[in-house]
Amino acid sequence: MARRAIRCKAGGFAVAVDLAAVRGVDRADRASPVTDAWPQVGELAGGVPVLSLLGVVGADEPADLRGQLLLVDSGDGPLALRVDSASQPFDVPADAVRPMPRLVGETRFAGVLR
Repeated sequence: MARRAIRCKAGGFAVAVDLAAVRGVDRADRASPVTDAWPQVGELAGGVPVLSLLGVVGADEPADLRGQLLLVDSGDGPLALRVDSASQPFDVPADAVRPMPRLVGETRFAGVLR
């Protein structure tokens, strides 16, 4: 059974996010900046944290609040990922989704695409 995903880009990284977890896309400039909680770079009304996709994948480059926010449900509750761009949804074959390798360590992502 195929899954639907959205490809997000930030810096030199690209991540596919399962569409089942996505609640919407918004402008990043709608968030209030947060400067001392990397990878959190902002906060939306209602206390929803805005995380830099760069920070989530382990990059230590500072991120600003330009681009887009991908509003997602996570194991920690609702959050927004700050990305440079997000694609239109696309189909992903079910057998293309693999568990995260253990060497990656603690992550908010459930798997990777082959």
